Amino acid sequence: MRMDALQDNGSIGEIVDGIPVGVALVNGQVAAFRDICPHAGARLSGGKIRRGRIFCPVHGAPFSLDDGACLSPQRYPSLQILAARVIDGWIEVALSGNAEVPDVG
Repeated sequence: MRMDALQDNGSIGEIVDGIPVGVALVNGQVAAFRDICPHAGARLSGGKIRRGRIFCPVHGAPFSLDDGACLSPQRYPSLQILAARVIDGWIEVALSGNAEVPDVG
C-alpha cells in the first residue's frame, strides 16, 4: 500500500494473500491490523478513528490501534495488530501478529 493513499485519522483496507489487512494513519504514525472486527466480523477499514482508536461500523466498539484492546464496557476480543513500517513511501506489513517486518535492504 502506498503511504500517500492514507489521510491522517483515516484507514484503508486490502486483501493480501487472502488476509484482510487494514492500515491506519494516526497522528502521523502507521498502524496495521487484521481488518476484521473480532466480535461482529465486519471490515474496520474506513471506520471512524478517534484518539488512537478505530470503531466498528456495526456495533461501535472501539479498538486501540496500539495494542488491539477492546475499550468498550463489553470487552470483546482484541483486534489483531500487525507489525508495519514505511519504506520509500510504501507501507510494508507482517501478516502474522508477532512477526517483525523482514529487512529486505
